[in-house]
Amino acid sequence: MSSENQNKTEIDIYADILNENIGKTIFIEYLENNNLYMQPFEVLQKSSNDRIQLNRLYDSTTITKDLSVISNITICNDILTKARVDAAINVDKLLEEPAYQMILSGTDDYTAFHEKKFLSSNGCNVPIESIYLSIKLGYNNYDDVLTADISELKTKWSALINEHKNKAVEVLTAERTVCQNDGNTDDVEEIDVILTLLNDLSTEIDEEMAALTDRNSILSYWPPLLLPAPSYLYTT
Repeated sequence: MSSENQNKTEIDIYADILNENIGKTIFIEYLENNNLYMQPFEVLQKSSNDRIQLNRLYDSTTITKDLSVISNITICNDILTKARVDAAINVDKLLEEPAYQMILSGTDDYTAFHEKKFLSSNGCNVPIESIYLSIKLGYNNYDDVLTADISELKTKWSALINEHKNKAVEVLTAERTVCQNDGNTDDVEEIDVILTLLNDLSTEIDEEMAALTDRNSILSYWPPLLLPAPSYLYTT
């Protein structure tokens, strides 16, 4: 069987599945911009001319997709479907959590996060924490994190840690101002000690990172002064 006939057979199979699930929510894995994505859609009508009209649930947009870009269709029971759809729709709320507030609205990172939040690997969604981390490190996807040049990865990891350090300094400085205005001298002195340690942390980070030579040790390194480590590092 030629590759053209094989592809046509797959398109026919996907068309049959979609046509049998009109009005239902299903998960479609598809190729777009050289990446695989998996996200929930409501099938609106029967396919026509190897194209299908869908409701993209996370933004209630009606779109039309070529069946040729589909690589997988997953149909779950109602309870699991609702849970997965809710998780997909509410993923934006992740950026409201303290550990994830370093991607700011309107930035390139913010745009990339929303473009990649439905990335798929082998028919499964890539954990959103891994997507966030790869974006923060400047990689296209999490696989690139795991195959990155060691020297480059160390540089990017140090920059990520220092970004968290700077955020901690910003928060503590604001807290110090409040304590000073309230006349809480003991709290001001305590914050000053921590700020001094944080300001000296860059040298410590450089020294400790210099001793790391393998990917696992780099991805698991986090300076004690900044503990607990952000939750998105738990996927490494």
